[in-house]
Amino acid sequence: MYSGYVAELHNTWTSVAIVPIALLAMHSTRQHASRETRFVLAYASVGSVGVGSALFHGMLRRWGQVLDELPMILILFCVAFIAIEREKAPRYGAWFPAALALAAAAIVVLYLICNVYTVFLVGFVRHTAHMSAQ
Repeated sequence: MYSGYVAELHNTWTSVAIVPIALLAMHSTRQHASRETRFVLAYASVGSVGVGSALFHGMLRRWGQVLDELPMILILFCVAFIAIEREKAPRYGAWFPAALALAAAAIVVLYLICNVYTVFLVGFVRHTAHMSAQ
């Protein structure tokens, strides 16, 4: 602990640094690449990870951990949608984003109410293990 106010200083300030990067990415994407909402939402969720992670590492409280991990879970759904729906015209129709949103809401409920931490671990440990094996 660096001070009585910030538990993990370097994790906190590097997490805060994610927020302006996400805002810049949102602006640059809309200006130069695409005006599609899905990209803005993906970068907004990255920015929310920065806020949540800064709160968690700064205070080391359970609610900060939730604010750190839930946006990470939501990023999985944003990236899945972007990867699957590659064209501007919906490939699977309006039901697909609605189904993803419903699945994300169900996972959030499992995570918050039932305290199913496994959801977070499966989403990120499996992905990390896959990436390091390549």
